[in-house]
Amino acid sequence: MEQNLIKKESTLTTINEKYLHKLSDIQIYIMNDIVEDALLSGETETSIDLDIGVLTIRFEDNDLRFRFKPSAKFEESLISTIQNKQNPLTLTLERTLVNKLLSIYKELI
Repeated sequence: MEQNLIKKESTLTTINEKYLHKLSDIQIYIMNDIVEDALLSGETETSIDLDIGVLTIRFEDNDLRFRFKPSAKFEESLISTIQNKQNPLTLTLERTLVNKLLSIYKELI
């Protein structure tokens, strides 16, 4: 099953998809710059911290290899979701909704 992260992110944040795509393009340019810096330094591998994990790119003999190591926070969240069958996104949205409803209720009283 494949999902589109930008579509979901746009829905949750109300940030227009085109702006999220522009941001994604900028991230791609930066990653290419990091790879170029490594090449110019004579290296055949570089690692990029994506906050949710580290992407390692190896480039040797016109061959690209990728490895992703999730951050501790991301990995713990995934493990929790799998073990508890509870989505932290749903829990966060429920908490936010309850807080907003309580705020509105207090304003009315």
